Amino acid sequence: MSALIDSHLHLGREEFDVDRDAVLLRARQAGVAAFLHVGFDRPSIERALLLAGEIEASWASAGIHPHDASSFDDLTEGWLRELGRDGRIVAIGECGLDFFRDLSPRDAQRAAFRRQIALAKELGLPMIFHVRDAYAETRKILETEGLPPRRGVFHAFAGDALFARWAVDAGFKLGIGGPLSYKKSNLPAALSGLPTSGFLLETDAPWLPPQPWRGKRNEPAYLHHTARELAKLCQVDFAELAEQIAASFEELFAVRLPEELRRLDPSACLDPVDSRPPSQGNLLRQHGLKLDKRLGQHFLKDPQICERIATAVAELKPVRVVELGAGAGALSFALLDRGWPVHALELDPRMIELLKKETAGRAFSVERCDLAQTDFAEFARGDALAFAGNLPYQVTSPVLFALLPALRSRGVRGAVLMMQLEVAERIVASPGSKSYGVLSVLLGAECEIELLFRLKPGAFMPPPGVDSAVVRLRPRPERIELGGDGRLLVKDLFQQRRKQLGGLLRRRHGRSADEVESTLGGLGLDPTARPELLTIDDFARLALALRGWDRA
Repeated sequence: MSALIDSHLHLGREEFDVDRDAVLLRARQAGVAAFLHVGFDRPSIERALLLAGEIEASWASAGIHPHDASSFDDLTEGWLRELGRDGRIVAIGECGLDFFRDLSPRDAQRAAFRRQIALAKELGLPMIFHVRDAYAETRKILETEGLPPRRGVFHAFAGDALFARWAVDAGFKLGIGGPLSYKKSNLPAALSGLPTSGFLLETDAPWLPPQPWRGKRNEPAYLHHTARELAKLCQVDFAELAEQIAASFEELFAVRLPEELRRLDPSACLDPVDSRPPSQGNLLRQHGLKLDKRLGQHFLKDPQICERIATAVAELKPVRVVELGAGAGALSFALLDRGWPVHALELDPRMIELLKKETAGRAFSVERCDLAQTDFAEFARGDALAFAGNLPYQVTSPVLFALLPALRSRGVRGAVLMMQLEVAERIVASPGSKSYGVLSVLLGAECEIELLFRLKPGAFMPPPGVDSAVVRLRPRPERIELGGDGRLLVKDLFQQRRKQLGGLLRRRHGRSADEVESTLGGLGLDPTARPELLTIDDFARLALALRGWDRA
């Protein structure tokens, strides 16, 4: 037995910045517990070295990608030579030839490749080869320069059966990843009849995910699925394959897995494809449920949208999440997969029972409540919190106003909320625009607000009659203080948003035209301006000045 090893990934990339720890947790749950972080240019090599030092059972490689071959010079070679003596570096690469994209001239690619072959020989290190549309040329160069004594691995192998046989017979390994499972993959034919000792497993994360996740970010946990596909192709036991590939990895890179990982049985771990929640429609059918029109239920059904929302939540860096309007759990599952404990608020008792059954054993709790009647500040006590959810259209504004006291709490990092597009546009509107109003000012005084993306009705089940949007609110480091009287002022003035400010204040406060003009002039405001032109700061300054009137 042995843990699965991801022999080629780029976990240091920005795609993983918001949830790297959760990605590693999911990997371990899938039996993937050792990693080779591959560097292909200066920034990626530096990140690979950092991760190799921070993550257990991790190593790094250093090389210059063929895309950057034009920049390969004596200084680069000297830098790689120095890095090659760092114990964390176990290979030279990713390097080679890419005649598909040709981002560097082919002669520059050949020259950089030859120099890195020579460097690998000098340092006694294996190589990690990147080859696209250049397998014949790669073989020619390797045979001309002399095969590296420590050999290497052909990353993301996509060659034919003839090259595969030559490579394995010559002592090289073939890196097998997500494309093995693609419907039109040529890999099954190319690998047929080869011994399992000729293979390594890899993800190339965040790229090249297996078929069930095509179009999404790849991650190490998905290696489990590729390993099962390869075991089927080779007609060997899954655990036996994992043990053989671990032995090949240790031999090629002259490393040894920790004993606890050598005893880990990945065949006892769940393939992530089997742990994916069913579609919202299938889930409801399995539980014999139908949506209740009286509750205005429109459930998000697109898992990719749920992932985008979870990513937006991750950027708030919470340690726990309160979900508003969980429904049948589409977003709940995406949040749980990021490793956060989730406490859900849901009105429909039928959905509450469904959620309890579907999340059994996970860090999930749910309670029944009406969002429009909820004191959200009660949940703000404790560690860093984020709110997330799909707000029912008929109560969006009341819920947003009810959230404001919670967003003022020290432990609250913010909220990522889905809502009707019209409301979202009002929240982010600028002074003078048609949508600018009470919500724009009151929320903007408390929060920095972003409209992250828009959604068409087809993302929901059943489709609503309007477009939607996802908005993120972060508490301002320094709130713009309106006060209770200021908030009332904003609401009063926007009831007559196109009337002149001076006249509105005269009638509201019973003051003379001279008094009003004097006060507004001192604030730099035009008495003939309309309320819809005032900024949030203008409202705050005006509210402060009017308090002086009330005290006089």
